[in-house]
Amino acid sequence: MSVTDQLHVLFGIGEVAGNIAASIGEDGLLIVDDPSPSMAPLYKDSIQALGGNDIDFVINTLWHFDHADGDKALGPEDTWSVA
Repeated sequence: MSVTDQLHVLFGIGEVAGNIAASIGEDGLLIVDDPSPSMAPLYKDSIQALGGNDIDFVINTLWHFDHADGDKALGPEDTWSVA
């Protein structure tokens, strides 16, 4: 769901993955929360469909797996994580 041209919400699937906010702008791509590593290809595909590329930053709002476990997949791709 698009909130603005640059701010979007990706809805998760039950307890497996929470919701993700994605800010896609000229300065890069920032997401808020990143669920399990197995979900990373799905939300990365959704972000590309919205016009985004590589995820530059992720802000983890909580240490629970449905908020931060995706760091395992994004970290090796040079995504900066902030908790």
